[in-house]
Amino acid sequence: KRHAGRAYAVCLNVPVDHRSSIAAVEVMRPDLRFFDLAAAPPTARGQSLYGSGLTLHERLALVQVADAYVGSFDEFGCAALVSGRPAVLLGGGNGEHPDPISRGDVAVWFPGAVGPTTLAEAVLRLLSRHIGTADDRDLHG
Repeated sequence: KRHAGRAYAVCLNVPVDHRSSIAAVEVMRPDLRFFDLAAAPPTARGQSLYGSGLTLHERLALVQVADAYVGSFDEFGCAALVSGRPAVLLGGGNGEHPDPISRGDVAVWFPGAVGPTTLAEAVLRLLSRHIGTADDRDLHG
């Protein structure tokens, strides 16, 4: 998290077809710094960790200490849930639940397909509920 500076750290593991959603979140939340575990080019507010030589355990640890997780419901998504991190989870469903499933206020899971606008709105809602804004951090931290 030291690489995030005073920004909030969000771990990403988002499939390529959802990149436009993350781009929209970056525009709306300049106080966030994204750390991408997937093979994706870095963005203005993000850093790619793919190919950085981190072991699976090190990447899991990053997910567990980040302020939030957005990505696939895989081992990283499970690590976020177990550590109580706010999370927006994608995929991994069996088709029985086409609608999002919430786990209290901590996580929302989209087991099936989700549109880019719906995903961006869900991420923004979750982040605003759990980690506030950079202005909040200046006041309280």
